Amino acid sequence: MKSATLDYIDKIIVNLENSHTHNLDTLKYLGEGILFLANLIKKEEEILKKGPYTKSTFFLGSSSNKFLPNVFNWFSISVTSYCRTVKFLDIMQKNNWTTKDVFRNKQKIKDGCEEYIKKVVPEIYTWRNKIAAHYAITDPKKEDNEATLEYSLLTPVTWLNNHYCVGALNLEKENEASSMPKWSIIETLEEKLIPRYWPIAR
Repeated sequence: MKSATLDYIDKIIVNLENSHTHNLDTLKYLGEGILFLANLIKKEEEILKKGPYTKSTFFLGSSSNKFLPNVFNWFSISVTSYCRTVKFLDIMQKNNWTTKDVFRNKQKIKDGCEEYIKKVVPEIYTWRNKIAAHYAITDPKKEDNEATLEYSLLTPVTWLNNHYCVGALNLEKENEASSMPKWSIIETLEEKLIPRYWPIAR
């Protein structure tokens, strides 16, 4: 049996001879896109490390560098799609389903993919849902306070511990604070994504 390991931590291994794994090119180009975006940020970080802000923390407003917020948003969307696809293929194989079975089992697939990504990269999933896919203020949920809604339009990027990150600064409004988790592209890649998905590429 020809197989491929999609997740080295959860031991997700798929049979390449199954019909629903014929399109693994999706994971290939998503993975390449994730690494491309991370490399862009890494180059920017290397430049900044040589400047006066090596160990400082500072706020980058939307007018300071419009490039950075976009990369964080694109990265979170790509990582979310990658994780969901990995779990989707795992669910399909374990249940021996084909595309014909998807609609009958759409809730199980949705719940399984969501549970998986919340376990792997919950901070990125939150960022994707509240900012990257659409700003929370344009589609408010019951759990969103005013601070979170206004924060969603800011996309503040911070320089912290030699990495660009988001979520390090939060907004307070009328005794409530936004609650976006902190994460950096490079730390996420090195600590969570590479060990799980591409360890042999190290």
